[in-house]
Amino acid sequence: MSLTHLQRDYFHDTGYLAPLPLLSREEAEVYRQRADRTRQHLHGEDLVQPHLFFDWARELALLPRVLDAVESLIGADILVHSTSLFWKAPGDGVFVSWHQDGYYWRLSEPEVVSAWIALSVSNREAGCLQVIPGSQRDGVVLHTERRAPGNMLRSGLTVDLDVDPERAVAVELTSGQFSLHHVDLVHGSRPNTSDQARVGFAVRYIPAGVRQDFPHHEVIQARGVDDAGNYAHWDAEFNDEEEALRAHARFKKRLRTFRLGNNKEKA
Repeated sequence: MSLTHLQRDYFHDTGYLAPLPLLSREEAEVYRQRADRTRQHLHGEDLVQPHLFFDWARELALLPRVLDAVESLIGADILVHSTSLFWKAPGDGVFVSWHQDGYYWRLSEPEVVSAWIALSVSNREAGCLQVIPGSQRDGVVLHTERRAPGNMLRSGLTVDLDVDPERAVAVELTSGQFSLHHVDLVHGSRPNTSDQARVGFAVRYIPAGVRQDFPHHEVIQARGVDDAGNYAHWDAEFNDEEEALRAHARFKKRLRTFRLGNNKEKA
């Protein structure tokens, strides 16, 4: 399922590509239910880097059809950089401010590709991903913290420029489809005004040779080899959900300590 020349050209021109086939609706629903069970076990706490702990998330991150498409864009030595589950309940008012994925990371090259996997219908009414085509060609732009109730980006980081809503394209997906977008593409999403939850799983893939100056947690080798050694690798496995949840809680505590230390360094 490698991308065609036309698909690659479209991605490089616009910064995104969609829709792409991946799962049947039945398969997507099974993954949605598995993700929901994990959320319920967390009792409202944040779900952080789920691919490191939970089988359903790791399986999604390592699906061969997604990796084939990503390999067409960044080469064969692929690491899973990070993942997020985006869950918008009907009418909850949450949104994602206009931003670029790689603003924080200080990459040696802008080679990260994000896959957004729809585990439910993701259309305009449901608050689907929206992108500004071609904005990746401007490189990394300044962001400011604009904290607001309902912003799924806890930092509130928003691009420090006036985004013309007339340029925005809604990336509409049916359940089981996925999209790809460039690390520097300006994107965001509006609230879910439908009567169904909008559920998406985002995976960011990075070539092993791309360095990141901002300290990062462990990665998973998705494909190829890692001769560069820029990142520590995650090799833990968990026998059951309870064990995974305990490890997830320890990881979140370690991540909070790391972030506090990094903020002090910047000050």
